[in-house]
Amino acid sequence: MAAILFGDADWSNGPSSSKPPAQSILEDEIPLLHAYHGQMRAGYSLVRCPTFRTGPSWLEALGLSEKIEAVHSIAIQLSKHTQEQGNFDSLVCGVIGPPMSTENLGHRRALEHEFAQPAIFMIDKGADCMMLQGFSEWDQFETAAKALNEVNQVPVPCSLFFRPKNDPKNWLEPLFMLGEVLHCEAVGLELPLSEVMQISKVDFPTDLAFGLQILPEEGKELAGSARIQAIEHLLALEPTLLLAGEGTGAKAWESLVAEIKSLM
Repeated sequence: MAAILFGDADWSNGPSSSKPPAQSILEDEIPLLHAYHGQMRAGYSLVRCPTFRTGPSWLEALGLSEKIEAVHSIAIQLSKHTQEQGNFDSLVCGVIGPPMSTENLGHRRALEHEFAQPAIFMIDKGADCMMLQGFSEWDQFETAAKALNEVNQVPVPCSLFFRPKNDPKNWLEPLFMLGEVLHCEAVGLELPLSEVMQISKVDFPTDLAFGLQILPEEGKELAGSARIQAIEHLLALEPTLLLAGEGTGAKAWESLVAEIKSLM
């Protein structure tokens, strides 16, 4: 079995649950440094910056539109500082998520700008890699992927994670094809552990690296033999990258990582 890179727990809301992520990035430098240090010290191979909800539409709603460069620069710079000062091997990952709304993004150019502008700042400030996550609308996701590819002139490795609303197997072919066309490092799905059982490695149309973000279950968490079976199925997919999905916090993720490693 190929080595699996384990990414961080979910902290997409930033270091402060009482503030929007952008405001927290601007105002809470010490808590943000502590959050980065905690994720890297835990040994995760990839640590995401809390920029999931800091695109132009999110900042506009907070009256912080003019701070977009500062938000993304600070998020990357503090992470890189933690990486270098602690001599950690963790990769610093800039994250782009869906817009707050599409009310003022009717034109494709405006939608592309929503994704391209944060990417430009994060790549410029030294992000080791970039990631899309949290998208459930394919058209938005495809636009974001192409916008990221357009501005990624360095280039840095990019991974594309899609969150299907139903039938995850049906999204594998378009997802892999998009990743191949854009020369991405990896593609992946965001799914609860129970839904991982709905896909198989034979469904992968290419040998592009595949990853998973594990979301919380909508109902009761899997337990006992059902949980073991789901983890074994996950391992049979031979994922390159595993991360906590949105809502899967530190304790739940640490526990699941331990279970996965015990079955490898």
